[in-house]
Amino acid sequence: MTSGRRQVRPWPSWWGGRAHITFTVTVFIVLASLDNAALAMLPSMVKPVGTGTATSETGIGIIAAAQVLV
Repeated sequence: MTSGRRQVRPWPSWWGGRAHITFTVTVFIVLASLDNAALAMLPSMVKPVGTGTATSETGIGIIAAAQVLV
């Protein structure tokens, strides 16, 4: 027997729709592209950062590598 009450969903009605999926995939691709661009800039930034902070290029490289792994 049904009580006549509507089933309550724990998510909004737009969740999982075509627009929501398209938006999610687009944001994921944009963020992945920005992440790859940031990783590509690391090697060119090692020398200026090392010079500006009076730190060896090796030290900056180790810190950058650790950051990429994390």
